[in-house]
Amino acid sequence: MDFSSKVVVITGAGAGIGRSTALAFAALGACVVVNSRSKTAGQVCGEIADQGGTAVFVQADVATAEGGARLTCIETVNAKHWWMRPLVPGYLKRQQKRYLDDLRRELQK
Repeated sequence: MDFSSKVVVITGAGAGIGRSTALAFAALGACVVVNSRSKTAGQVCGEIADQGGTAVFVQADVATAEGGARLTCIETVNAKHWWMRPLVPGYLKRQQKRYLDDLRRELQK
């Protein structure tokens, strides 16, 4: 599946399923907006760049109105000349396997 010219926003992308999801979408050609509360999640952008992908890091807590607004700020995305597409939550700790299975099915459509 080709995600070229698509932008995917991944919350909780600093570790675990969020990190894996961000790397997976980048490998499929998506421009990835990497989000986390932690600054160390910016390293995921570096990993994506090292693999030839494109990513931007937005540090924000999406559990707050301010953080949500910061993440979805059009200027953040437009600064990279991207257009936002799907939002994939990366905080599904207890449902990781089911979530990954659902994601795989969606990507195969």
